[in-house]
Amino acid sequence: MRILIGEDILRNVLFQKEPEWQNSARIWKLCETGQICGYVSALTLYNICVLLRTHMPPKRCEAVLNDLRLIFHPADLTDMDLFRAAAVHDIEYRSALEEAAAVRILADHLITGEPYRSHNTLVSAMTPEAFLSFLQVSHDG
Repeated sequence: MRILIGEDILRNVLFQKEPEWQNSARIWKLCETGQICGYVSALTLYNICVLLRTHMPPKRCEAVLNDLRLIFHPADLTDMDLFRAAAVHDIEYRSALEEAAAVRILADHLITGEPYRSHNTLVSAMTPEAFLSFLQVSHDG
């Protein structure tokens, strides 16, 4: 299974944001152990690096970014992603970029804290909690 993980999910884990961080961390672990193929947008990696540099020295930020690269596959942004996202007017641009990348990499799901903002029906947007429930039902059934 291939998923694209939204920036908010990575922030939940890195900054242990309650109450979402535990379910986000479970998804992170599924990607880390290779049970799920996890992708993150290249823009997400950039934004995470900018945030981390406000909280830690650049060398530590580099180490965290390298760790993220070992766990998650970066989904490059293409010019078409930028234009497709710009054409979506009812959600914020970052969310539209994540959706465009998820569609392009043929993700099964987009994991985000705000699935109601999803515009695209080609990729199922789910919260971490809903995704973990979905996995449990799929495993049991």
